[in-house]
Amino acid sequence: MNLVRSCVYAAAFYGSVFILSFLMLPTLLLSSDNARIFYRWWARLSANLIRYILRIDYRIEVEEGAALPEGAALVACKHQSAWETLVSYEFLADPAFVLKKELTQIPVFGTYLIKSKQISVDRAAGSKALRGMIADVQHRIEEGRTVVIYPQGTRVKLGVKAPYQPGIAALYRGVNVPVVPIALDSGKFWPRNSFMKKPGIITVRVLKPIEPGMTRSEFLRVLEARIEKACGEIDQNK
Repeated sequence: MNLVRSCVYAAAFYGSVFILSFLMLPTLLLSSDNARIFYRWWARLSANLIRYILRIDYRIEVEEGAALPEGAALVACKHQSAWETLVSYEFLADPAFVLKKELTQIPVFGTYLIKSKQISVDRAAGSKALRGMIADVQHRIEEGRTVVIYPQGTRVKLGVKAPYQPGIAALYRGVNVPVVPIALDSGKFWPRNSFMKKPGIITVRVLKPIEPGMTRSEFLRVLEARIEKACGEIDQNK
């Protein structure tokens, strides 16, 4: 049954991306603010395909002293699958994602990413890319948007350890706003690089923000410890 669901979902998802990519071309003539209304609708349609075809839903847990961001904020989210890139639009306010530049070069789809003011990073450009990322994140924060970055830089398979990258520490110091860590277990139901998905309830846990003032190394240590501890607790509770 999981294979059937996964096949139906793949057909529905890629079919909708193909059709909507062309139906929504007129939005490129709109202002970025107005165009993003349509893009959020698109993302929520994708989230509903996941919910009703794959039978994957989620619950939000908010740690004591924490809060789900509703506007300008910097979020460091665990990244285990494509699920969080699609469904985050349901529980975060107008998110802007830090993503690799290659995604903006995908025909048509990449143009929508640029129009919606996502934050692309050329990972081959070194320190120049880092300075540009900090400036772009600062602009999105000033616009009142929630900026999402995946601190390990890529999807990490459930149970696998991977280093937390220095880019999030540079943002923490450069933008000088609290960082809200988010832990989750999406990889349990949507494994990395796997076609097969299985039904279940993903837990998304919002952790207490890390206030400005730490050194880069201290911040990275605290961020990793909090997120990994929470992911371990989520796994043990199921």
